[in-house]
Amino acid sequence: MVDKTCDFNKLLEELQDTNPTAAALIRHLSDQMDEKEARIQMLENTVTDLETRVLQQERYSSKDCIIISNMPCFPGDLTEQVVDFLNCNLSTTLEVWDIKACHFLGDPRDRLNPAPVIVKFLYFRHKDIVWLNKKLLRRYRNPNNNQPVFINETASAR
Repeated sequence: MVDKTCDFNKLLEELQDTNPTAAALIRHLSDQMDEKEARIQMLENTVTDLETRVLQQERYSSKDCIIISNMPCFPGDLTEQVVDFLNCNLSTTLEVWDIKACHFLGDPRDRLNPAPVIVKFLYFRHKDIVWLNKKLLRRYRNPNNNQPVFINETASAR
């Protein structure tokens, strides 16, 4: 890079002798380009910082979430189905209001191939109870497709 800069400056000095207006314009454009490169570098650093903050926020906000894969689902309120499923199979005593939100990850599909369900609990302790009892699902299979049901913690894409 230093060699290219030296060559550029040498050519610019030669141009200064033959065409001072063009040399001044090129010098001005070069200075602007340097300013833009510095600005781009600053913005890239800002983006990196913001990406780190978003990742930390995702990790914090997902600490009270789980994903239930292959849970048997039927038409109706998904939150009630999740609470019923967890209470029946994990011996929990959850109520509907213990769940802040839940929804399918992707299309609900059909009963033979259900989409995973993400569940966000109101309090971390409810998620922790489910997480500690998930081993009780080892013997449970979805009656619609005879496949096992899994509970996983959410993880960011990175």
